[in-house]
Amino acid sequence: MAPTCITFRLTVDPTSAEITAATMVVGPSQLELGYKSVRSCLVGGYNHTIQVSITSGMTEHALRSTTKPLEVRVFYPDTGHSRQIVNIGGGNWPEPRYCGSVGVVGGTLVVVSGFSYSDETDRSRPDGTPIHDMWCLDIQSRDPNETWRRQSIPFDAMWGFRNLTPAAAPVMVSSVGDSLMSLYSKQAYHLSFTGQIRQEAITYVGKVPPHISTTTIQVDIGLYICMFKTERYTRPTDEANQWRHLVFMYDRVSGDAILCESLPFPEEVTCACMPNPTTMIVVQEERLLLVELDPELFNTYTDVD
Repeated sequence: MAPTCITFRLTVDPTSAEITAATMVVGPSQLELGYKSVRSCLVGGYNHTIQVSITSGMTEHALRSTTKPLEVRVFYPDTGHSRQIVNIGGGNWPEPRYCGSVGVVGGTLVVVSGFSYSDETDRSRPDGTPIHDMWCLDIQSRDPNETWRRQSIPFDAMWGFRNLTPAAAPVMVSSVGDSLMSLYSKQAYHLSFTGQIRQEAITYVGKVPPHISTTTIQVDIGLYICMFKTERYTRPTDEANQWRHLVFMYDRVSGDAILCESLPFPEEVTCACMPNPTTMIVVQEERLLLVELDPELFNTYTDVD
């Protein structure tokens, strides 16, 4: 049975209160001088949730932004505890100007990021093609000297994982086996730890707008991936672009993305996570939603011998 809807109720889950507080926008008075915003995303599994934050500001040159090293905090919903992973070992730590995608593969946090860092000039090949990086961190290790492993990947591998807005929030992506998967436009992109990429077509099902574009928040819910997509469109009577926020369920087996019921509030989804197998926390600009998933989503293949 194809998923056609998800049901909602608006509340604040007590077990997620710490996560909720952590994802609130920090006011300018609370930031260090020269920094203006904190952007975060949530990724992870049922026994832990990882918050990755990027703090941005402007340099003396008005057209260039600056960022602090990524901040990583791990929440444990079952116990209510959290811990921050800090760079006390003095090793590599990503300070990206363009932070593309964040995901978890097994026990490894993976950040696919852009090519400008505070410790070096913009890096590119002789022909001018920028080189991007994939950063990996073992989030299960309690070694205080644990640091990131950094690997350069070709520009072609960034196509479905990029975010070209300086100092924007990282985009959540999913994992399939030992690779990341990004659902971008009408393609599913798979990126392995070795930097190899492959892609598959996405088939959209339902009354789908003609242009499926840009921002996607992905939440892995088992057989499906829930996609929150922001679409830009313009009508002849509009003086400016309009935005609508759509919800799809992507079937890992068939490659279909089925249009679902929209969220009850029209704001953009900034991040989301799964504190348990049937409940999703969805963070919008002005509220937090606790989304109860339709049980039929998980019964699709139960009768197959």
